[in-house]
Amino acid sequence: MYMRAKKPRKLSAKAEQERQERVKAAFGMFAHVKTSSEEFARRKSKEIEWEDRNRKPQ
Repeated sequence: MYMRAKKPRKLSAKAEQERQERVKAAFGMFAHVKTSSEEFARRKSKEIEWEDRNRKPQ
């Protein structure tokens, strides 16, 4: 069963401006936070380095 997305409700000009300001503030507040893909790539890189250091010769 598929659910349809609700249509966004119309905001007053003032409410829309306030929403935009909150969104902008949130982006600024979390600009230093790495995305999950960046964090995964960092962890994977460290894992590969560890494996290369600890690889047993064949």
